[in-house]
Amino acid sequence: MKRSVYNRLFSVFFILLICGAGCNKFVEVGPPAHLITSENTFNNDATAIAVMSGLYSEMMSSPTFYSSTYASLLPALSADEFYHYQVTQFEEFGLNELSLASHGTIEQGFWTPLYNHIYTCNLVIENTAKQNLLSPKVKDMLAGEARFVRAFAYFELVNLFGDVPLILETNFRKSAAAPRTSVALVYEQIVKDLQEAYRLLPEFAPGVEVVRPGKWTSIALLSRVHLYRQDYEKSNEYATDIIESDKFSLAGNLDDVFLHTSTEAIWQLKPVSPSFNTWEAFVVVPTTSATTPGFLLTDELLSRFEVGDYRFTHWTQSRDWNGDSLYYPYKYKVALAGSPLTEYYTVLRLAEQYLIRAEARAKLNDLTGAISDLNTIRNRAGLVNAIAVSQEDILNAIAEERRTELFGEWGHRW
Repeated sequence: MKRSVYNRLFSVFFILLICGAGCNKFVEVGPPAHLITSENTFNNDATAIAVMSGLYSEMMSSPTFYSSTYASLLPALSADEFYHYQVTQFEEFGLNELSLASHGTIEQGFWTPLYNHIYTCNLVIENTAKQNLLSPKVKDMLAGEARFVRAFAYFELVNLFGDVPLILETNFRKSAAAPRTSVALVYEQIVKDLQEAYRLLPEFAPGVEVVRPGKWTSIALLSRVHLYRQDYEKSNEYATDIIESDKFSLAGNLDDVFLHTSTEAIWQLKPVSPSFNTWEAFVVVPTTSATTPGFLLTDELLSRFEVGDYRFTHWTQSRDWNGDSLYYPYKYKVALAGSPLTEYYTVLRLAEQYLIRAEARAKLNDLTGAISDLNTIRNRAGLVNAIAVSQEDILNAIAEERRTELFGEWGHRW
């Protein structure tokens, strides 16, 4: 596994061996190869900040990590969005087959890096709690970031695997045979972490780019979490906080949505490869006429785009290959090596918040508000207002809009 410069400060040991899909008792954990034995890492602001910076770099260090490519591409294969043009190692990922945890790709791409990142977060939380040499501002910022990333990692885990081990410390002896925890209890911890992250984090993390979590990042994930938990009052409340703030706005040009300057980005991960922008563009976008197509859009997804939908013209691309017209995702466009760094991997964005609030409002029987939010997204895509009137029709329309707005992003449909 490629390590960032910052991550050489320590070696993350937490490699979990995946149980089969039917295992619901214990997950064995191997002992650590190395541990941080010196507390000097957390004795000053610069080196402590470097630990979390290293975590973000690690999240983007490989094209086969959940946090850089796989959480978007593999769930899309398991839904009805993508298929692989040439049957290779991805042939197992048919409809609804992503959660077959015995598959090596799942272990290496999801389970292992997720628990590695959780271990790092636990490390930061423990050390910032007991360290008095950090400035209060940095201490709070790092503890908040670690709680946010831990919540994000567990959100991915419970939605991929259901019951998972809930590990909140770095003592490997205690967690070496950790039992799986129910989804409900894991969600409780996710909410607790996000609420604490909101309390600790600055409104925006230092810097003009949204590559470190801040208060708004916590709010955005809370709105999604509460929607998944069917707590529509809270989901509506948090989404409204985001939408009605003056911090974000929908990009007028769809080509700008995934740029590092995007006005609707709430949290992005900055690429660390010296040669490429996002790994997704590198993996998906053919760069020459001789490049074999990879991940392609299904006919089912293509059929859902209405005539005149800007998302079809801006976020999909086609090419002729062996006599066929093949369409592939084109949200991230910069695939050529050596190109200037202009695209960041977008994790949370404003358009999703509109669709979250639309669904929450519909469930709360605020049908006028729901259709207004839905039409905001449709109008940005060049479409006329939806004609849905009943609650059921509006919810179906929102589901369709999520399909064409969020396809290939972080497994939203799957």
